[in-house]
Amino acid sequence: RVLFRSFWYNGIYTPEQCDELSRLLQEDSKKCQAADNPAKGTIKTATVKPVAWEHCKHYLGKLDQLMKYTNLSQFGLHLYDMTDSECVNYNEYSEEKLGQYEWHSDGTKDGDVYDIKMTTILNLSTEPYEGGRLELFLNGERHIQELDRPGAVLCFPSWVQHRVTPVTKGIRKTLSI
Repeated sequence: RVLFRSFWYNGIYTPEQCDELSRLLQEDSKKCQAADNPAKGTIKTATVKPVAWEHCKHYLGKLDQLMKYTNLSQFGLHLYDMTDSECVNYNEYSEEKLGQYEWHSDGTKDGDVYDIKMTTILNLSTEPYEGGRLELFLNGERHIQELDRPGAVLCFPSWVQHRVTPVTKGIRKTLSI
């Protein structure tokens, strides 16, 4: 379904699969030496654990295919396959840190060229949390409620401004690519 220049899928992974993916991503993040590179000039209090694509591509193949299909059918961006040295981000937004990521866009722009063209977020949270709403700014702030469900996936152009509101109870877990 098209939603405000974004595209979402519900129930791509079961809650059990989300728990297993969280476990694998946390384990594989220990093998990665990369650091988080948040957008400049914004507040980010989430814990981000980069995971090299070479370590997770074998269990994220379904998501990779979904991203490619979504791009071809909805956006038509010229994307390249991820290389083994590139990273995905396992994110935890906790109530202890009031986990949030204020308004930002992903990547940088040089003229009409963006270094990151499409953002994909997978909700890995299987336990309830409060706050942590993903909002896109498209003619105003829009809470993307569809992403609140475990296993849901959202794809959108990376230059779209978006944020995660502070988590006030529990932990919000996501994978972002």
